[in-house]
Amino acid sequence: TFASVVTKLDAELGAAFELLRARGLDKFATWVVTSNYGQALGEHGIVGPHRPWLYSELVHVPLIVRLPNAEQAGRRVSGFTQPPDLAPTLRALLGLPHEGDGHNLLPLMPGEAESAREC
Repeated sequence: TFASVVTKLDAELGAAFELLRARGLDKFATWVVTSNYGQALGEHGIVGPHRPWLYSELVHVPLIVRLPNAEQAGRRVSGFTQPPDLAPTLRALLGLPHEGDGHNLLPLMPGEAESAREC
């Protein structure tokens, strides 16, 4: 089940990325891929959406950021991040001031910081 979901997502993202590259958006745009929740694929006897229990596979979601010109490509950040960090990070990318909760994750991308928070 996991391999099937990953293969399908990979094909769909690949098609989207090729379209963006064809339009020249790989040189100047930042691409952000994330999810609002994880996907149960048989862990704990559950496949697909189910009760909102806080199992690891449901609360750990991807956050993939592709910077313009593939800057920092391949870097994996192990620092603890949370969903509220997305808005301040997008605001920083757009040159807007920080507002509300969350942390700007841009310093993590080039390795200037290990984590946005202590815990």
